[in-house]
This record gives sequence, C-alpha cells and structure tokens, in this order.
Amino acid sequence: MTPTSDDLLPSTSRRRPGRTRLVALAALLAGSLSVVAPTAAGAVAGPTSALGSGASVAQADGAAPAAEEAVAVTDPVTVELVEIDKPVARGTELVTITARVTNNQDVPLEGARAELRLNFRTVTDPETLAEWISAPLDTSFSGTRGGDQQPVPTLAPGESATMVFQYNFGKATMQGWGPRQLAVTVSDGTGRLGRLRSFVVYDSQDGSAPGQPVDLSIALPVTGPALDPADATAQVVELARQAAEGGRLDRLLQVAETGTVALAVDPATVAVAATATGSDMGPLHAWADEITAAGDGTSVFALPAYDPDLGALAHSGIGVEATSAFLAAPLPQGWSAPASWQTNLAWPADGVRPDLATVSTAFSAGRNLVVVGAGALAPVESTTTPSGLAPVAVDGGQVATALVSDEVLTDALVAGTNLTTAQDSGGDAAAEGEDAAAAPAGAGMPTAQALQLILAELAAVAAQPGDPQHLFIGLPRDWKPDVAAYENALTTLVGSGLVRIAPLAELLAGPVPATPREPLADEAPQSGELSPDVVGSLERVRTQVAAFSSVAGDNAPVVTADVNPRLVAPLAVTYRDADPARGAAVTAAVDHAHATLAQVAVVPRVGINFLTSAGSLPVRIRNDLPVDAVVTVALRPDDLRLQVQGRPQEVIPAHSEKDVLVPVRALGAGIVDVTVDVLTPSEQRIGVSSFEVRVNAEWEAIGTWIGGGLIALLFVAGIWRTVRRGRSPYRATSADVEAATGEVKAAATAAATPGSTTEGSAAPAGPAHARQQ
Repeated sequence: MTPTSDDLLPSTSRRRPGRTRLVALAALLAGSLSVVAPTAAGAVAGPTSALGSGASVAQADGAAPAAEEAVAVTDPVTVELVEIDKPVARGTELVTITARVTNNQDVPLEGARAELRLNFRTVTDPETLAEWISAPLDTSFSGTRGGDQQPVPTLAPGESATMVFQYNFGKATMQGWGPRQLAVTVSDGTGRLGRLRSFVVYDSQDGSAPGQPVDLSIALPVTGPALDPADATAQVVELARQAAEGGRLDRLLQVAETGTVALAVDPATVAVAATATGSDMGPLHAWADEITAAGDGTSVFALPAYDPDLGALAHSGIGVEATSAFLAAPLPQGWSAPASWQTNLAWPADGVRPDLATVSTAFSAGRNLVVVGAGALAPVESTTTPSGLAPVAVDGGQVATALVSDEVLTDALVAGTNLTTAQDSGGDAAAEGEDAAAAPAGAGMPTAQALQLILAELAAVAAQPGDPQHLFIGLPRDWKPDVAAYENALTTLVGSGLVRIAPLAELLAGPVPATPREPLADEAPQSGELSPDVVGSLERVRTQVAAFSSVAGDNAPVVTADVNPRLVAPLAVTYRDADPARGAAVTAAVDHAHATLAQVAVVPRVGINFLTSAGSLPVRIRNDLPVDAVVTVALRPDDLRLQVQGRPQEVIPAHSEKDVLVPVRALGAGIVDVTVDVLTPSEQRIGVSSFEVRVNAEWEAIGTWIGGGLIALLFVAGIWRTVRRGRSPYRATSADVEAATGEVKAAATAAATPGSTTEGSAAPAGPAHARQQ
C-alpha cells in the first residue's frame, strides 16, 4: 500500500532515475561521518517491555571530542543505529532498538528528550525510501509512537550515550509485509536537534510476504598498491605489509575464502607476491597460494595486468591495437595465471560512470563483460529495480554485457563493513568491544544502520511484480573490510529470508533483459585519468620498443618483458590518487624505454681514410642486450664520390661488439659525411649515427706509377753499376782462346797419325799469360 502524504514526506517533482537514491545515500553517509570514532558507551541497562516502553540510557565514560578532521556537522545531534535485535520482525514479536546519541555542539546538551516512532504503512518505492533517509531535520513525520519521550543524559561536547527502545508489534495495528520507516528523534525546547532515519521490515504473517528471496551476487576486486616495476624491492615490501596478518590484502583473502564473492584479480599483484625473493617472503608466497586456491570454489576473472585505467586508454585516441597491447603486458618473472581464470572482464575505475567509449574499447580488446557502477545505466522507470545485467550497444552493431552494480546496495554494504582509519593502521585493539562490532565503518555508517537500509531496498525489490530480480554488487578496489562485520552482515541478510547469495556464474548464465535504461554518455573523460598526451607518449615509446625487439628474433619477448610493465604501471587505477608518484613513474618508464633502445648502437669513430676505388668500410656495432641481435647496416653518404654497394646483415653476439663491413666504391677524392642506419630485419630503423670518410681514390694510381718508376730506376742502377765496375783480370783474352784452340787441333791431328803414341807427347800448354808466369 502506498503511504499517504501525512505519513511520509511531501511529494517532490520527478527526478532523473537513480539520482534521488544517490543523493539520499550521500546525505546519510555525510550524517554518519559527522562523528569520527565515537567512544564506546558504557553498559546498557535492561529495557522495559510494552508498546509504550520507556528507554534506558547509558552515558559513555571518558568520551573524547570529535577529531579535528571530521566533516562539518549539519545537525546539533547525531543519532545512529547501533542494533536491531530482529532486523525482520514477524507477528507479535518484541523488537529492541539501540541507538547512539552524540552531541556535536560546542556546548553541553541538556534537557533533551528522545523518542522512537514507526510508520505503520509499508514503503516499497525505491525513490520514497531514498527520500526518507535524506529528509531534512525539520521534515514532519507521523507514525506510531514507540514510547513516551525519554530524557537524554547531559552530554558534554563530543560525548555519546546509548539509548534502548522496545517496540511491541503485538500491541500495534500494523498489517501486511514490507519495510516501515523508523525514526529516533532528539529534541528540546528549541525544536528538533537530530534524527535517526532507518527502517524495520515487518511481516504480519498474513501471507503477503514474497515467496522467493532476491538473488544477490557479489564481486570483489583483488588489486594491490600501485606497483612500480622499476623499484622491485619497494613494491615487494609494500605487498608484504598489506598481505601480513590484518593487512588489507589479508582481509580480502579472508573475504574471498568465505565463498560468497566472485573474484576479479590483478594477476600482476599475485605474480609479484608469488615470485618475490628473500628469506622472509614465506608469508607473501603463502598469500599468493591461498588467494589462488580461493578461486577454486568460485568464479575468478583475471583483470589486465597492473589494472590499467580503461577510461584513460579509451580517451587517449591511441586505437584498439595499442590498447590491446597495454592490456596484455607480461607478468613478472614469467608467472602465468591459472587457466581457469576468465579473461573477458573489464572493470573501469571506481566511483565514476563509464562512458560508451570506455565500454566499446573494452569490448574491442576482447573484454565483452564490463562492470558499470556509480549509478550508470539507471532504469528509466524509477519505481522498478532491474536485473544486474544490461546490454550495451557498441561499435559495429555488436553488444557488450554490463554488470550493473546496484549503487545503494553497494555503498551501504561498503559503508557498513569498512574499517576505520585507526583499525587499518594497526589499531585493531580500538575496535574491540560492543561499538566496534556495531560501527566498524569510521568512513561510513554503523553496520546495523547499513543492514536495515539494505534490507529495505531488498524488500522493495522483492515486492515488485513478477519474479524477483538477480542483483549485483561490485565492491570497490579500496574496500578495507572488517571481516567479522562482513560475515555478520551476510549472515543477517541471508537469515532475513529476503536474499540469497548466489554465484556470479548464475547471473551471467541467465538472460540479459532489455530493460529501458538511461544511456551512457558517448564520451566523458574524468579528471583523474592520465592525460591523452601522456598516454600517447607512452604508446610511442612502446611502439618503438616493439619494433626494436625484432632484432632479437624469437627472443623478442626478452627485450619487451622489462619495458612494457613499466609503461603500463603509470596507467593503473590506483595511481589516480597518486599524482606526484604517477608523474615520476611516467618519466622513469619513458627513460628506461629510451635506454633499452640504445642497447644496440654504433660505436662512434673519429674518421676513416679510404684510399682505394673499391673496398669495405668497417662499422662497429655494440650489443648490450642479453640476447643476440640481428642487424642490417645501411650507409647514406652525402656525396656521390662514395657509393654504397650493399647493406650487410650481421649477428651481433650478446654483450659484445662487432665490425660490420659495408662494401663501397670511391669515384673521386674529398671528405664525405656518412650517415649510418642500424635496421632491424624488418627494416625498422633503430639507431642512427654518422662519421667522416676521407676519400682519396687516385692515390691508388699514383702509388702504382711510383712503384713502377722505382722498379725501373733500380734496374737502370744495376746496369750502371755493372758497367762502372769494368772487366775482371781473371777473364780469358782472345789470344788465350786462340792458343787453346790451336793446341787442341794439333793434339787431334797427332792422334790421327799412324804409329804415334801419346807417351812422348808434350803436356798441353796452358794459356799464354799462364805460361809467361
């Protein structure tokens, strides 16, 4: 039944769907933020029973004033819900309601009174629920009184007190099923000072309750701090701190192990944890193993490594191919995610409405399932709450699937289970006691208050015609859960009978209803994104390194593995809140990429003398890569007197230098400036250098003439020397020759005469000049 205007708020003009709920929840959170870490109240006295019950009060001892950094308070008094012992009341049950009253004034609170009221009519319209929790303090509220006005004890500035009320539904005239507005108002003679606005779900057990609970799926992103691959030690230390017992990553692991959430994991975070080296890395390794094992019983999606900001990539104009390259950065130490982890989920930055450009970019990069939050894709009809799935038309007539996180349910669950700053910094001891369980959310609202809001929202959904919808909650990356509060919250929700925690796989396996929704903006860049100019500069050096890596052939991944993660890291969503660090990371990444490009280069030369008409010029190439490099060397002379005859290709061994001989031909003499291009096997230029060549090709002919002249001169000199030295005294004269000839003839004649013998023959005469001696 729809409440009358006397029972509820004055009617308001129609708002954009979802906007009222957003503003309302923000107002409720702001009210809870007005008190920072109120001190625990003392023991609560026992309540009295009856519809017109009194309220017992216990004042907090030693209450401290609100912290200096508290948000400005709008109401003089804050009233918060600590506990409702029966979140869903049935039949004639007696319900106990505990509230905390805090004095936000600079003067003591004296003479004030508190009063509990419930509206006897049900409220099932989502916008009416939202209007109630955001109603101004002076808004009138009609409802059955839960008891006479009870005095609030005198409270010093910043002090708190708990007040306990009881409401006996057996003495009430309420009928039907659904959420009722609940109010605890504190006032004095000057008027209202503060009011708690909450709900209690009541079932009169007349058969009007829904027959089926609402299905609810929850997804938890598991991402670490902003990783800096350039400083491996620092990132491991920070991961170890967060993965230690009580740290944020440890708490996320505990939530994952409850089996109530699907996981969206940054594989780089797990890879760094799993491959960290050192003697004290056992707990970090154990965390990596356990978060991996936690996925065995639920759906696990691998986010792109280092969790890059999809919005920044979509609005940079670098194109789908480059975006896909950024989303496929290699993992540290060659670690690989389990094959069971799905890779089709995209999760844009939290707290902003993704636009159509972001969804289209994710779809084009192979991630057709996109988490959409922050109230985006709100239903056109504000009185209905559609399913957690929605179709989104993207480029090319294709359709992506949006996982629409219910804004109110998500924010309420986070606010009711988030740790206080003190707890997160190691002050868990401060969380002990009654108020720690009731209000773990120093940056949100008490758990009980959040739960009643969630139950009211779920009851409104369950009351809608038709089968109950399957809703979705996408928790934010910066959620720091109080695990006990989270488990208590889910136990309470499931125990209410209003909700069933369903696997995300069930939601994804169901149909995607075409419920009319508000469209996404075509393109709406956010202020926290990395600027397109910076993304473009990262893409340019990434492209250069990709081309450069081809020198390594099949070992190209060895070259890019150390560069690409550094270029992706500054795009991480976590860096949105770390501007100085992000700028330093960008500079360091670009500088490292340029240093990598310089690892294959020409060794400078002072100059070369080329003295022949044809030959080779030696070009020394240095390779500082850990793998062999295949390069082509091309020369570009600035003068036709030196002509290049080829472009040789050589393998330069790792960590070495080698001369590459380039054939050239000289056509004249002079000084020629030569530019050296070092090319990859695919003809991509990876380095440029230059040197000077002094060409003197005619010296070859001159040298030949000089050599020939020297040989001729030596020949003439030898002849002249022989002539100059004259005849030797031992050489035979012509007379000697004649005498020798005559004697020989005489001997021959005598030998031919008969009767002659050689015995009486005279000995042959020697040369005349010898005989004369």
